[in-house]
Amino acid sequence: IRRQRQMCIRGRCVDKGCLGGKDCYGLRDEHRTIYESDEERLKMARASAATEAWRYLEATRLEELVHFARGMSFEHLGLAFCFGLPEEARALADILGRNGFKVSSVICKACSVSKDDLSLERILPPNIPEGMCNPIGQAELLNRAETQLNVVLGLCVGHDALFTMHSKAPVTTFATKDRALGHNPMSALYNLYNKIRYSKPVGE
Repeated sequence: IRRQRQMCIRGRCVDKGCLGGKDCYGLRDEHRTIYESDEERLKMARASAATEAWRYLEATRLEELVHFARGMSFEHLGLAFCFGLPEEARALADILGRNGFKVSSVICKACSVSKDDLSLERILPPNIPEGMCNPIGQAELLNRAETQLNVVLGLCVGHDALFTMHSKAPVTTFATKDRALGHNPMSALYNLYNKIRYSKPVGE
């Protein structure tokens, strides 16, 4: 069993018995109780499974987002988006609005705090003012708006973690930030040249 757990963690398990109900960790009953003990948690698990099954392999993530939010009876969605993706944020907010949702959106630089105030590493020259991304502020503003589900659009690595930590509403990701790969980080795993690139530890 210990070997099976290590294989699972490392992604090397070939059995994949968990798909059919195999429990290598012996924690099935404990985990089932976590779902069953909270009505909202169980409702979300059901809505998630229903969204997965709905138009399986056909629906886009955007369509699944709408389906899931409707399944949860959410009416007010939050959108935490990156400064570099304003057009994408506007398009997403418009589509969600046309599907009957109220959307509150917050850009990453909202309530801008100077990087110098917190001694953060800068990108711009020292003589040019530079505001930090403010994911905690984004979360707090959406908390005040009382959104029911928050959607992340292109927040940086780490900033997305801070946003999720401070969001009172559940969080789902629509798109992730990857400046080098056109916001498609999975291509780093698929591309042959990237496989060679990552065959050694990532440099400093």
